[in-house]
Amino acid sequence: MKRSHRDLFTVFAALTVLLLGLTAYAGQALEDDFSIEEIPDSWSWSKVRAYVLRGKEVIELSDASIIIEVNSTDGDAGFQVFLDGDGWRNARVYDSIGRQVLHVSAIGGLKNIGGGTELFIESSEPEYEDLDGMLELIELLPEGEYYFLARTTDNNWATGTAEFTHDVPEGPEILNPIGPENEDGCVTGVFVDSAFIEWSPVTTDIFGEGGIEIEGYQVIVEADDDEAPHLEFSVTVPAATTMVSVPPEALAEGFAFTFEVLAIEASGNQTITESCFETAGDE
Repeated sequence: MKRSHRDLFTVFAALTVLLLGLTAYAGQALEDDFSIEEIPDSWSWSKVRAYVLRGKEVIELSDASIIIEVNSTDGDAGFQVFLDGDGWRNARVYDSIGRQVLHVSAIGGLKNIGGGTELFIESSEPEYEDLDGMLELIELLPEGEYYFLARTTDNNWATGTAEFTHDVPEGPEILNPIGPENEDGCVTGVFVDSAFIEWSPVTTDIFGEGGIEIEGYQVIVEADDDEAPHLEFSVTVPAATTMVSVPPEALAEGFAFTFEVLAIEASGNQTITESCFETAGDE
């Protein structure tokens, strides 16, 4: 049967309307898809990045870091992740080869109040038997640039990066306090009005090799006695400083105190040496 020009025009018009409708639907579906909060955890960073950059405004996180912390006294090590930004409802971290290693969400009341801002998370700190064991542990996360992604509560994306290294400093060697020790190995008879902590400068990494840059040291002193006043002292000093006086106000006579000296590498990686002392009693 021969169709008239009018019939053909009607069919063409119908097809045009159908195609326009499908195009509009596809556009709407794309927009709806982009508004979905949950990116699949299996996506690599390159795929996530392409997805994020195709649409809404991308802003910068205020801060992002990932470091290694080693306790040379206890023989354990772990990772610490930090990010900071405007209120976010979802945050993720990807390692240097693009794998997602962290995913956290603010939900319920926490999301409704405006979401998260600062986030600090510390991994478990398994013990290692020797330096080979420690190396195996820290190599669970490869060196390189790490990528941070957050979805803000006003539906924007925020990104950041952090350089992660395996440059771990040697633990500081404690030089003072020195003297007689109790059964717990704590130096005794430390006078409250003249207490100080001293250590050797750290010049090598934990494997005894060079190539590290010490940025500073942190000293933390805490009362280690249930009956002692709640006392604590903390200070961070530049790399050239290797001795800190403990203020008398942070101590009490006749009590046990623990202290840590942290060597902090330019990468942020840090190694702790722990020790303890007892203050002299009130004669």
